[in-house]
Amino acid sequence: MTEAPSSPPPPPPPTASPSSNAVTTCLTTIVAYPDLLQHEESLSAQANQSLGAYDVMAWMAYLESVDDALDILNDGLRSLHADKKKDHLAHTTTIQAGGRTFRISPALAPGITHTLSAFRKEVRKVIQARIMVGERAVSLLPGSYKLWKNHLLFCTSLLERPSHSTRKGSEEMKIMDEQFQNQCNKNRIPPYLLSSSQNFRRYATTKNAYERSLVRLHKMPAIWLHYAAFVAIYDPERNPTTVRRIYDRALVSLPASQHDRVWDDYLAWLTGILPSVGGGKGGGKKKGDAGGGGEDWKIISRKGSHKVKYGFESPLVAEWRKRGWGYDND
Repeated sequence: MTEAPSSPPPPPPPTASPSSNAVTTCLTTIVAYPDLLQHEESLSAQANQSLGAYDVMAWMAYLESVDDALDILNDGLRSLHADKKKDHLAHTTTIQAGGRTFRISPALAPGITHTLSAFRKEVRKVIQARIMVGERAVSLLPGSYKLWKNHLLFCTSLLERPSHSTRKGSEEMKIMDEQFQNQCNKNRIPPYLLSSSQNFRRYATTKNAYERSLVRLHKMPAIWLHYAAFVAIYDPERNPTTVRRIYDRALVSLPASQHDRVWDDYLAWLTGILPSVGGGKGGGKKKGDAGGGGEDWKIISRKGSHKVKYGFESPLVAEWRKRGWGYDND
């Protein structure tokens, strides 16, 4: 008598993907802030004449609210490190951000919500939630230039975010940080390369985000210029071929009428010579002013040639001027 074939083993229970875990952690953080929770609920609502989660301006308002709360938390964290009484057990600091109140003290006690280390972890959680909100926005609206630019610039700013030291002597540490920053600028080295390996992972993540944005926005010159400036400044390998290929790809993707914007950055990066800036006829006039020719404008000259820049400098030139990396074209 033959035995009946055994039934196959049951499938293993489904495991949560890393992306779903990240979204869950993000929502757990957002729920703790009433002002941010309102934006989350409005995006999930399907009211009449409402785009819900496909409303660009709703996402922008959401991101701005998270940025405001994050600025308050970072300012509070800096003031805590600068406070000489922070280690006194009776010293309590109150911070309000996003509709939530924090009462911070060196030791937990009735009425105290966070210690300094727990508050520092909370700030990191809000940063991760901000990144995840931005990723959700651009995944639902991948063709939105506003959302992509907001998300990319925030990710780039994380590489410049200072690490709050827990050591004593904050004034001495501040002086040492300024000297370190000046020495890095003198040698044209971004400080994050010498400070934290976590920022290297952030560089790789941000670079990947730029590549994803260019799938839909490859006709936007500003995205190309910010991407090239980002790699030129923060690339840990300092490989000029990587930057050159980005500029070459931009010239291939953009129409010829926009090539001058790329070439201005390209030449500044190749030569290290920053264009000189001078006011032109009608310069400084704003739109609607008497005698104004439209938007603000400046004359940018390089070796005798002149071009008109409307209201801003290119990302690479602006960053180099701020860091003192380039050579003035006088």
